[in-house]
Amino acid sequence: DIYNSEWLAVFGKKFGFSTQVDGDADIIAEFLKLMAGAGADFTLAFRQLARSGPELERPEDLRSLFRDAHGLDDWLDAWRKRTGSEPRSSDEIRETMLAANPAFIPRNHRIEQLIAAAVGGDFSLFENMNEVLASPYSDQPERAEYMNPPEAHELVTRTFCGT
Repeated sequence: DIYNSEWLAVFGKKFGFSTQVDGDADIIAEFLKLMAGAGADFTLAFRQLARSGPELERPEDLRSLFRDAHGLDDWLDAWRKRTGSEPRSSDEIRETMLAANPAFIPRNHRIEQLIAAAVGGDFSLFENMNEVLASPYSDQPERAEYMNPPEAHELVTRTFCGT
């Protein structure tokens, strides 16, 4: 019960919920299922949902992250209805979501690149990544490439403790 309550609280913030109501777990699970089925990147999908906010500004930016957006519009309708029951404004909900959904994470392919460069004596990639991750919840348009998931040739299939 404690775990489930904490899980709902953490994910609730990602979705802009400040309260817990019946059905929240279903809304959360459905979005995760849609993302997994459509190959949407976890971090980017949540960040874009936060940017769009309950008013769904630029929903096409969110849809573009899904190979197949089938079911997404129905889910968005349910989510908007749920956020509409929140005792806060859309702007407050968006701020909660932006604070719970980082724009930048230490992606494995970037870590591999900076390790390879550092082994060769070049610490500039490490320094750049360190600067980006100092403010992971801030939009940093000049460093947008750090948001991107790996291309097929950049996939890291094996990691080691400590990387």
